[in-house]
Amino acid sequence: MRTGRNNKNGGFSLVELIIVVAIMAIVVGVIGLSVGTLTGRKTAKCADEIVSTLERARVLTLGKEQNQVEFVLLQNSSTGEYRAQIYQGGTIVSDRIVGKEPITIQVYFDDDSTPYNLSQLKGTLPYASATDGLHLVFNRASGAFEEKTCAAADAVKDYCKKIVISNGTRTITITTVGRTGKILKK
Repeated sequence: MRTGRNNKNGGFSLVELIIVVAIMAIVVGVIGLSVGTLTGRKTAKCADEIVSTLERARVLTLGKEQNQVEFVLLQNSSTGEYRAQIYQGGTIVSDRIVGKEPITIQVYFDDDSTPYNLSQLKGTLPYASATDGLHLVFNRASGAFEEKTCAAADAVKDYCKKIVISNGTRTITITTVGRTGKILKK
């Protein structure tokens, strides 16, 4: 005859508790990364870096140096990185990584409503670099953008109208006003 109580332990073992905490940490990490992607922080940072580099190129152009200053935005096809470079007198004085895939960057021109990828663009001579990418040059006297510094589809383009940065969920547009040199981000 049994007279004792039924003594079943209803608690968790240490191993079970560690497993539950590890699973919760993984779930919180995945949610955190998803929120970062949805908010578009990397897209906003990319746009800010491009605007900052453009403004630096403009300041260098209006400074005392007489050398030609050129802004180049390009993509390294092997790494997927977007780079913003500043050439002064044919020498790179600034080379910044501004973003990476899955961000996409497209460029529109005043005389064309077609969006172009950076790999479809080339600089035009006599500027510092005729490499692939978007090439922008400021006028030393007025601070406005120079005309015809970039070519796309074998045609020289007038002015860059806008640069569109997107990650699929967030899109930021940098509008450039060719005749004034104004740069607006929205």
